[in-house]
Amino acid sequence: MNTFNDKSVYLFINGVVDRGFGNIIAGGVLQNQNGNGILGYNHYLGKCSTFEAELWGVLDGILILRSKGFTKAMIHIDNLEVARALHDGMLVDADITMLKRVQRIMRTDGQWSIRYILGENNLVADTLVKLSLEWESRLQIYDKAPNEVLDVLNKEQASGAFVSLV
Repeated sequence: MNTFNDKSVYLFINGVVDRGFGNIIAGGVLQNQNGNGILGYNHYLGKCSTFEAELWGVLDGILILRSKGFTKAMIHIDNLEVARALHDGMLVDADITMLKRVQRIMRTDGQWSIRYILGENNLVADTLVKLSLEWESRLQIYDKAPNEVLDVLNKEQASGAFVSLV
């Protein structure tokens, strides 16, 4: 049974590796049920594993959602290993503190569902996160989408790529 309603949102998470320098950026895009962007964020992390970067994306997303008054979201992630670890509550590596922290928050604070998606269905988040490669800024939150992101979002909406899960 799907308990999401008109106050529910979708959070699309992505992590990107700068192949030239090995730096990693995580981020996400928050969309309403119609696929309209509400806000986006990216977080330059420097050097870490892609697994940890995806977890940072989830953690930042949940904390931002909570600060905006949301307590419920369907979180889409294109990293199957992270999606499984968060969905099943399994500890892939007991030494990953970030995994434990995200799992604890998801269990105790709000209603957060995890869904694995293919990378090609995560282009808006991918585009936003890649912008941080150029800026190397810590956490940045966008209430207004950059033009590059709007272009991708408009293309997805026009092609019907965003499918409401409600």
